[in-house]
Amino acid sequence: AYLARGKLGPQELEDQALSDPHILAVADKIQVVEDDYCNSKFPALRFSKVRFDKGSNFVETGYVKALGDCDTPLSNEQVIAKFQTNAAACWNEDKRQAILEMLALSQIEGLCANALIRLIATN
Repeated sequence: AYLARGKLGPQELEDQALSDPHILAVADKIQVVEDDYCNSKFPALRFSKVRFDKGSNFVETGYVKALGDCDTPLSNEQVIAKFQTNAAACWNEDKRQAILEMLALSQIEGLCANALIRLIATN
């Protein structure tokens, strides 16, 4: 879905996207192969490697650590963007903003878990 749409979020995992002819056409050209080195590092580290083949020519990335691991953390902006993307299917903009504001305040005053739970649980 990412190669076809340029993003991978909850919408790309819904039934409609999983039956999208464009996504399926791209998926037909992909082969996932386990790698002994990657497996040996998992779960402490998450590595991947991508190889693009065209005839007898290929380009390979080498081993890449997953963004978001301890030594490759997401920036605050990336975390917020990921939250916004993933939470958009559940909550409207006002609710998402209220949650973000509560979490930002918790950095200063400490998180009140009960208040956060009440906010998340309300419609």
